[in-house]
Amino acid sequence: HSDDSIVTAIDIKSNGKLALTGSSSGTLSLVNLKSYRVVETFATTKAGVGVRLVCILSDEARFVFVDQANRVELRDFSNKEAELLLDQPAVKVTCITTLGVDYVLLGCENGELLLFNLHFKQYECEHQAHSEAVSQVKSDASSLLHFVSGSASGCVKLWHVSKTRESGSTSQNINSLFCSLGGAKFTPLWTEVWSHDNVYPHPITALTFVPDSKDIMIGSFYGNK
Repeated sequence: HSDDSIVTAIDIKSNGKLALTGSSSGTLSLVNLKSYRVVETFATTKAGVGVRLVCILSDEARFVFVDQANRVELRDFSNKEAELLLDQPAVKVTCITTLGVDYVLLGCENGELLLFNLHFKQYECEHQAHSEAVSQVKSDASSLLHFVSGSASGCVKLWHVSKTRESGSTSQNINSLFCSLGGAKFTPLWTEVWSHDNVYPHPITALTFVPDSKDIMIGSFYGNK
């Protein structure tokens, strides 16, 4: 990035070797974490404003970012010229995570979670997850049906998402959510597994699932749990 810009967003590939970074000037770069050299650079955001959030998708071939103008855009690592502007959210996006291969979850300042289908390029569902802004959201890489969300008031919730057919039967395959099978439409079923209020008396700023464990690490402005 240019000397007059700052790094505003980072996500790391699962192998721990490459990091995707976004800057205040709207540039995006892929960096080798061993050599600290820039492997690839991408065109600046269409709006010409800074990057707020970046998220490498589960296939690690694509990534999504959100800029200061609240534009949500999909890019391809192998074709840096390919750009896809997703539907403009009605409210400010505050956090983002992957869910399965073809879905991303967007947390919003009004407490909603938006589920976006990257295959069909449309929002499939919105869910009122919190009464305050969703400050952080993170999926579980080992269990694609689970994710955790945190709010501006320090509340943390664990969620389970499956698909349910109109007849009421359910399926546990996240990558076939919302598919039509034999003419039957599937819609998402959001289940709140547990909820803890005031985990910390400040906004939740970081969440992650501990590998090979049932633990969740929670970070806040003034400490951690």
